[in-house]
Amino acid sequence: MAIAILYRGFLLVCLIIGTRSQSFVAVVEDAKLMQNKLIGRTLEWGGKIKIVESHDQNQTLAEVCEHLKTGATALIDMSAPNVGLLIRSFARTVGLPYITVVDPSTLQSKDYDPDLHIGVEPPGSTMFRVIPDIVKHGSLTKIAILYDQSFDLHTIAKRILTGVPAQHLYQEIAQGDGLVEQMKKLKDIGTKIFILVSDENSADSVLGEASKQELMDEAYNWFVITKGHGLTCSKCRLGKSATVIHINGNESYNYTSRDAYLDFVKIQLRENFFTIYGFNIDEAFMYDLRMILDDVSTRFINATPIIIPDCNTVSLVRNQSRVDESRRIVEPFKTAKRTGVYGNISYRNGMLRQDVQLTINRIILDNLNKNTLGTWNEQDHISVNGKLTKEVGKKKYRVVIVPKYEPFVIKLSDNSKKNVTRADYDGYCLDLLDAIADTADFEYEIEESPDGLVGAMSDDGSWDGVIKHLMDR
Repeated sequence: MAIAILYRGFLLVCLIIGTRSQSFVAVVEDAKLMQNKLIGRTLEWGGKIKIVESHDQNQTLAEVCEHLKTGATALIDMSAPNVGLLIRSFARTVGLPYITVVDPSTLQSKDYDPDLHIGVEPPGSTMFRVIPDIVKHGSLTKIAILYDQSFDLHTIAKRILTGVPAQHLYQEIAQGDGLVEQMKKLKDIGTKIFILVSDENSADSVLGEASKQELMDEAYNWFVITKGHGLTCSKCRLGKSATVIHINGNESYNYTSRDAYLDFVKIQLRENFFTIYGFNIDEAFMYDLRMILDDVSTRFINATPIIIPDCNTVSLVRNQSRVDESRRIVEPFKTAKRTGVYGNISYRNGMLRQDVQLTINRIILDNLNKNTLGTWNEQDHISVNGKLTKEVGKKKYRVVIVPKYEPFVIKLSDNSKKNVTRADYDGYCLDLLDAIADTADFEYEIEESPDGLVGAMSDDGSWDGVIKHLMDR
């Protein structure tokens, strides 16, 4: 069997010897391979690799056609949306089975060809579903969802919170001075909930800048969703005991699968110092998918590869005999099952899907101490003990009064003690203040105007009375 991995920067061709030569051409977005080095190595494991440069849609298709001259069993689409449209259209035209490992929102209705298509939902797409559960669990609003390209929010429709009654916005994480300005603007518009969907490096930068701008105190809540396990804040201000909720894959879901993946990376990929702390949910999923592919391939080992000597002479008339052969390749995927590193994988709702298992931890950024709060999966949703948000104390205000306007403000004693309290006064204004504080849930302390005046502006622009007292304090 041969697996060819084609992405916009390079073309990787993995050859695995089998009873009959088979070829899977995988079109992979270059950013995925740059961010997750084990994805390409897992796909190419076990065979030879050939690297060919590719640049745009047409060049990518030309590289696919080169491989079809010697035959291909199926195409795997892990490309950017603009490239994927062309690749899938071509596969349908020639009757070539295609496996899509992309966010389902990027697929069109015609992509779901029952004879040719196998859909695989990436774990990142599943992880997005924890966000509405977080928002609903805490009845949150004034939310900023910040993301980088480690997830696919930069290429897909941003509909994560569609139907959830919460004020929210989406922003790609800025770089350098742009990040400083980005955090400042989010603070100015009153953002209180930050949901960070990124890799560890982006999270470190954002949390550090947020700490500098005092966006980490009890008035703000941070949720960080990553595909890896590390989380640091190298630029956070120490001594602030800032905390975040960190959500990532539960690597202890199944110890057998976890240990098998660990052995695979250490032994087969020769990463001798690899540990569970280096796990990444995308890379682990690619290992699981590769194992499924190897298993399913044994069921159509005698399938005839599709050979196209010249793509320029391809007929637009559907070749039914070729489609029948392709159906033999597609069908075994619909019964595929695997206990994956981060959850069970099975074919349901028209796709191979993983029941991704996530862990919810509270991290103290000063010392990176971790407290596990609970778990999340798509079936059970959030399962935690207590609240995910911080317990914010009541706001407290200073109220400066002039105690000589009866019946609005009545001083109950004639003493001139320095520290007065609510018990020293009565009157209509105090009763109204009590009612407002009860409704708006705040506390207040009373101070008397030092000069007994309400306050007026003098000719030089200065103030006296209550106004001067408030301005000076």
